[in-house]
Formats: sequence, structure tokens, C-alpha cells
Amino acid sequence: MLTDALRGLYYQGLHLEPSVIREVDDMRADSPARKISQRGLKNTIVDFFSKKNEQRRDFESYTCEFLYGLELELFSECHEYYVQVQPKNIERYGRTSSLTVDFLVFEPGSIRLVECKPHAALERLAAKRPDEWVCNDGTWIRPPVDAWAKDRGLTYTIWSPPQPHGIYQANLLALYGALSAGSDAVSEAACISRLRKALTEKPMTLAAALATFSGLTGGHVLAALIKGYVFGPLKSVPIDEADRFLLYAHRERSDECDALLLAKVQMGAKQPEVNDPVLLASPVDYVYGNERLDRVQRMLSGEEPPTARYRPLVKQVLAAEKEGTSELAVCLTHYGNSGRRTGQLNSDQEQAAALYVTKYRTDPSIRTRTQAHDQLINFCRENGIRPPSRPTFNARIDSLCPTKRAYTEGGYRGFHAAEAASDPADRTQRCLIPGLMVHVDSTKFDERCTPDFLDSLGFDCPTVYIAMDSATERPLGRAVLFGHASRNALAVLIRDVYYRQGFLPRYWMADGGSEYIGLWFELFCSTYGATRMQPPPGAPRRNSLAENALGRINAELAHRFLGSTAPDQKGRSVTQDKKSYATACHCYSTVVEHLDKYIFDDMPSVRHGVSRENASEKNQRLMEVFGNAGVATVRNIDDFLIATSVPLERDIEINRSRGVRYLLRTYSSAELLYQMRISKPVEIRLDCVDSRRMYIKFAAKWVMATTADSLRMGGRDDLVKLFETLTDRRVRNENAQIRNEIRIERVRRTTEANAAAGATSHLAHMADKAPEAAKPIEDKSTRWGDPAEPLLPFDSEESE
Repeated sequence: MLTDALRGLYYQGLHLEPSVIREVDDMRADSPARKISQRGLKNTIVDFFSKKNEQRRDFESYTCEFLYGLELELFSECHEYYVQVQPKNIERYGRTSSLTVDFLVFEPGSIRLVECKPHAALERLAAKRPDEWVCNDGTWIRPPVDAWAKDRGLTYTIWSPPQPHGIYQANLLALYGALSAGSDAVSEAACISRLRKALTEKPMTLAAALATFSGLTGGHVLAALIKGYVFGPLKSVPIDEADRFLLYAHRERSDECDALLLAKVQMGAKQPEVNDPVLLASPVDYVYGNERLDRVQRMLSGEEPPTARYRPLVKQVLAAEKEGTSELAVCLTHYGNSGRRTGQLNSDQEQAAALYVTKYRTDPSIRTRTQAHDQLINFCRENGIRPPSRPTFNARIDSLCPTKRAYTEGGYRGFHAAEAASDPADRTQRCLIPGLMVHVDSTKFDERCTPDFLDSLGFDCPTVYIAMDSATERPLGRAVLFGHASRNALAVLIRDVYYRQGFLPRYWMADGGSEYIGLWFELFCSTYGATRMQPPPGAPRRNSLAENALGRINAELAHRFLGSTAPDQKGRSVTQDKKSYATACHCYSTVVEHLDKYIFDDMPSVRHGVSRENASEKNQRLMEVFGNAGVATVRNIDDFLIATSVPLERDIEINRSRGVRYLLRTYSSAELLYQMRISKPVEIRLDCVDSRRMYIKFAAKWVMATTADSLRMGGRDDLVKLFETLTDRRVRNENAQIRNEIRIERVRRTTEANAAAGATSHLAHMADKAPEAAKPIEDKSTRWGDPAEPLLPFDSEESE
């Protein structure tokens, strides 16, 4: 990334006018010029950590813009780039306007504006605006923007991803993971030099290279591909297919092979172009065509006398036989083309039907097609029009895409439920490296589990978070907590993934929940160079790996626990035995134990559909080739613990001599008290598992503080600590309720004791008399030992 001083020198080297520099700086400063959105309901947003920019970049498309961003990171020599920039004062359609361009790229020799569009989108735009989007010999240009850029000494290009894009994207994800993990030192290994020397003689597959050169691993090959030491068909062959992925010493040969293989893949996904009349004939025409051909054959063999009606057909059959073409084709009938060819509705009827079809698709108050047709009938009667029939009206509705009506009725979920499946050629592929990408989601653990477990805690049901590996479909971690989804639960999941796997994924696929899109998770991703992908709302198929896993957990595990359904559980009486927190903790541990057994033992061992491998077998195969190349590693465990602790923003009391007071606990340490004497805390975080541990940030350092009982509790299992953290709030509420009841009872006892002692009996006469003038106070002091006389008031003796 360029500094301000280096950028100034860069502008000077390009010899740009001062006005152009100001325009470029304005575009750079305003990036992103507009907030990215998912209004199209199909695009997946990517919150990307860019090593080239050393900052985060947001991409609006996972399959197009993000793919170009990966290309810039891996293969471009650009200094930096910005997204969603807005050039202004562009002459279009006879007026001056501004627009948004996807990329502003600072290359060594020029500044380039890049628009990213798939081929299908470009063809649609060209059909709408042929003067603005033009294709010349396979190269797309945009004359108004191109002219604006040339006037300022800039360049403008349109980039399209390869079709299909899925293999290329999966390979680039693997390469960028290796780049983020630090591939420079790996690429200089001695085994890479031996491989490069061998490839100058002939290319070899990745599997052959791994078997030939000792010490060579998939991670070395990824690093060599990034540095340009070796080359391969990244657009057409997944790199995890080691026996098919060819390695070359020269880019030209690799590109040539890649183009041939990509063309083969495209041919495999191309729709057939059928021209044979026999194949295009309807079943009725085919049957009658065979009958006519049989009759012609009988006439030619003399079995049946020829007729004048069949004479032209006989000549056509003989001509086809002489030319070597299909004889059946000339005998085919055309009965399939018969029938009504024009519509029976006049223009008024068509307009009325179109009006109420539109209302049915966009008006949520119209619940059914029958209701819409009834309104159409009333409208036609009021305007003197013969109403179309219900089948005709329904046919008009069925001819349109059902997603608009589905969105009107059911919102995002209804839209995606009615959405047509994607073409396999356009689908993205799963990640190729184990542990590199993870799919995360959460759900309520079904209420059909042991009633004492739920009632003793006072919650409806626990929330289960799960992390599924994209490459192997293997569970990497889980979290089981109570209450609503929260960032604390996500922090527990991240820790569980690390403690089980020893690494952190580089790419996180998660929905738009507040815990995923919040500042805390963004800071965590920036700390470990992670990228977050957000599928469109209400689209479970985009995150189906985690969604299906959670569905299986509820269907195959939660429903099998003993206990009744939710209504029956609510009606059960809660005994004192069920209120025991020791019993509740035991139940929690039991459920988590069964859950872990199912997630980490059963799920990886089961094959689904026609899969030849289960998750464990696939993970073992890929680990032998790549290992966990590209994953994020934790170099300092203290950094990781602080990064996965949850910031506190309220209910905090700070005392310089005592420490930090938070929710009836006091956190202190010698280092904390020292730092508080010389500076003020900047940030305070509570450990997501152990509620007796707190981290406080000062200007100079982070310090840890604990509670007074943390030493005794420190040796407990993390599951017990987590359970106590989950139940802290309920314990506080119960203790406050018990304390209030005891206080009220104590007030009652004190009042009764005072009344029994007669302490105010000397004031009884005042309750029956009106106030009188003040009289001298008589000395009514008595001996202390006389219980029959009041003890107060009495005159105190003055000391001599």
C-alpha cells in the first residue's frame, strides 16, 4: 500500500494534471462511494482482508468482484486498489452524470478503472443500452466512460470471470490462503528448485511430483504457483485432483493447456443444439411418420399398389435414400403444430388480465388466485368487458416467474424457497483445502430434551452453534449456550475450533446475524487476516453445509432425548431437587457429552447420497496432499484469549484502590492497580468462558484481573466454568429475590419486637388527645432493673 509521500511521487511519475490528481484523490477518499447491499437478493457480500492494501475491502459479489480482487492480490503488481469509486462529469445520453465503478487500481504504469461484469450481465445491458455497452471482437467496451478516462490519462476496462468460474475461484481461495499464511519462505525450499528443473524437461502431474521429490508437499506447490515459479491450469482443473492437475515450467504452455481444458469443460456444460427432425418430432408425429414410411416401403416392394396421394412422398423417400439422409424425416407428419395459434382475448381483456396479474404478484392483501380473479370479474363488469375465464387467468400467472409473488407472501425466505436451482455450471465450488473455509450457523436445540435440564435453568432451550469445514464437510467445533444468539457464543465457538483443531479458518461463511456483522467479529477477522462471507438473507441453501448439519442434530439427536414436548414441559411442577444447580450442571454436561459424540464421532463417519468417502476419509486424503496449508495460526495464546473475549460497555465501576466492579464481582490484580494509578483504562473485556477473568487495556499494555475466588475455581473444567458463566444471571436474580424476602421478613420481625417490648407505650395518650401547650418535662427516670417502667426518655447527668 502506498503512503501519502509515495503516492505523490507515483503521480509525478505518471505526469498527471493537478486537476486529474484531485479527481483521483477524491475517488480514493470517497471509496466506497455507496454502501453495498443485497437488494438483488442473490449476491453474497464479502468482507475481505486485503494483504496488498493492509486493510479490509467489501465486495458486493462473491463470484465476480471478489474473484477479481483475488486476482489482484495474487498475480497483479499493482500498489493498491480501491472499490466502489465514483467518477464524475461523464457525458452520457447528452447530459453530465456520475456512476460507480467497481475498482480503482494503482498499477506501476497507469491508473486503471475496472468494471466487473459476467458475460450474461453484459449481454443483458447491451440489449437495454446498445450505445453504452459495446462488444468488439469479443472485447467489451463502454465508450462514454472510456472517453472520460482517456481525457484524463487513465484507462478503463471491463473484466469478466471465466465461464464456468467455480474451479478458478476455488483454486484462488486456496492460493490466497497460502499467501496470507506467508508463502515466501516456503517457495524458496530446495524441493521447489528440483521441481522447476524437472519441469523444464516435461510437465508432470501434482501427484507425480509429490511422489518423486522428497520433502515436497502441497503447501510448497501452492507457494510456487503464487510466486510464478511453476504454473498450472487454474481455471479448468481443481488443484485437489492431484492426478489431473498438471504443472508446467512456462506460463505459455500452461495457459494453452488451461484454455483447451476449459473449452472441454464448457462443452460438457453446453446445451445441445439439435437439428435432426426425427429427434425434434413429437411422439404423435413420430408414430405416424413410421406408419407412413412402412406403407411407402410396401409400395416400393410391390406388396401394396401405389396411390396418387402417396406418389410425392415415394419420390421424397427415394431421393433421401439416394442422398443418404434420413428416410423417416421426410415421412414425419406435423400434427403437433395443429391447434389454435392466436389468443382469444381482445385488447381490453388482455389489459384487465395483466392489471390483476400484477396486483396478485405485488399486493399482499390478495391471498389467493381465486380472490384475484373475483376482483378481475368485478372490474370487467364495471367497465363492460367480458371477464377472462379462471383457467386463462391462471395460465397468465403460471407463465411468469413465481419468485415475485413468493417474496410478496413470504419475504426473503419465501423468495429463496421458490427460487429456481442454480445451473451447475454457474455454481461456486467448495473450498479445496481442509480447514481453510468454515460454514457457521446456529439454531435452537429442540425443546424435546430432559425436562429437569430445562426447567432448572429457567430457559426455553439452548442455542447450538456449529462450524463445518467446507472442503471435507467435517465438523470443526461447536458451542452450546443458553439465551439468544450473541457474540459471546460466537467467541466460545471460535475457541472450541482452535482447541480442537489447533488452527483458525481463513474464510468464514456466516449469515447477517448481529454477532457476525458487528465490530467485534470484524476486529477479530482483521487480527487474524480472516475474510467473512455473508449470503443473502433468508437463503439457507447458500449456507447449506451448516444448515443441514443443525437440522440433522435436531432430527437425529435432540428429538431422541427422553422428555415431553414444550407444552408438557411448561406444565410440569418444578421440585426443589430440579432446582439444584449441581443437578442442572450434571444435565448440561450430559447433553454436551451426547452432542459431542454425535457431532465429532457420528457425523464424520456417515456417507450421504452417492458419495464414495465420508468426511473423515476425505479429510485424511486431502491432508496427505495439502495438510492445512493457508489456515490462520495462533502465535500468542494471550493475544487469542483477548481477541475472543467480549468487550464490556456498561455496568462497570472503576476504583483505583480496589479494581473493577462488574455485576457483583470485583476484579483486581497488582498490575491492574499499578496501571490504574498512572493511566485510565481504554477497553475492558470479559473472558467468554471464565466469568472470573477480565482483561483491561491501557495505553501501554493489556493487563489481566481476576476475582478473589478465581484461584480456587481455576482448576475446574472449562465446561463447568462455562456453565457457571451461563447461569450467573439467574443466580444473581434468585439471590436478590431471596435477599428481598428475608429483608421484608426481618422488617416484620423488628416491628413485632418493638411492639412487644412496649417501647412506645408512653406515647399512647397522644393518640386520644388533641395537641396541648408545651409543659415542663417531668423527671420520670427509673431504675434500670425495673421492667414495668419505661426506660426512655431519661435525663443524662452532667459530669462534674
